[in-house]
Amino acid sequence: MHYVKIVMIVCLLWPLAGIQPITMADSTTNVAGHQVSLPEPLEVQISQSGFVGVSGELWRIEPSGEWCVAEFVNSQVHHPSRSGQLTAGQVQTLAETLVAQDFTGWPDQFGRDPEINPQTITIRLGELEKSLVLNAGEDLGTVALGLSQSQNLQRFRALYQAVEALLQ
Repeated sequence: MHYVKIVMIVCLLWPLAGIQPITMADSTTNVAGHQVSLPEPLEVQISQSGFVGVSGELWRIEPSGEWCVAEFVNSQVHHPSRSGQLTAGQVQTLAETLVAQDFTGWPDQFGRDPEINPQTITIRLGELEKSLVLNAGEDLGTVALGLSQSQNLQRFRALYQAVEALLQ
């Protein structure tokens, strides 16, 4: 019964996610009977405001599965420190995670309202951008937000951790 509810929710949310069905020769899973893929590049930007401006790390995954990790300071992105290639199945799983975590339904920004040196984690899919703002030094894995934001935090954390696991 829970499976039916999940499939119904995914079917309702899928068009909102902007993810189009495609055919993949080696894919093994799908959402509601359709193959899915990343429609645009996916980026995760972990930034910390401070003395030099904004610095941090940028993770980027292309729809082809090619990925890289690079550090940045303000608008200057350094040469990638790591890079690789995801399989078609991994890209599909990532796209399914975007749908399952209702990425398009998150608020554009949520989290803390720090006065000094906020840490911001931003997830972008093409032009669509969602940001979690934390106090300096807070860890996404252990932070707890108020009840009104807890579901968004859980979804954000799940997508972040899925991307992080793929780029190891």
